[in-house]
Amino acid sequence: MTVSIYMIGKIKNRHLRALTEDYCHRIERTVPCAVHSLRESRYRDEDRDAALIMAEEAEEFHRKVPAGAMTIALDKEGRRMDSIRFSEFMNEHLFQLQRNVCFLVGGFRGLAPAVMSEADVALSLSDFTFPHELSVALILEQVYRSITMIKHIPYHK
Repeated sequence: MTVSIYMIGKIKNRHLRALTEDYCHRIERTVPCAVHSLRESRYRDEDRDAALIMAEEAEEFHRKVPAGAMTIALDKEGRRMDSIRFSEFMNEHLFQLQRNVCFLVGGFRGLAPAVMSEADVALSLSDFTFPHELSVALILEQVYRSITMIKHIPYHK
């Protein structure tokens, strides 16, 4: 059982990278955790065809995300959960079912319909729109929060 983030592009902001690394280290006290940066589309110029960009990025997800893992696509139209419900969800899938959990974070165009339809769950972080770098930090914080709730470690208030 592992927690993995698969994201298009790299975390360029050094402060967000440090925050992401911090939460990964905290999570790793309980389960292995990794952030995988996938190659951005060579068509990423915003004037290019969105379908072409998302199709190329979808190929990256298909190549890199391990088969059999629980895939959770981050999408504004996804399921909404509060922290308590998310911790119950993570407890079920990560600890009880012993599954590898992979969060999928798209590029500036979002995730391709093919990636969305193949994901086990679509999850929304908020009605707000976030840069994908910040989305990675936010989901890792929520994963860490859920682990502390499951393991009764003081953190969640």
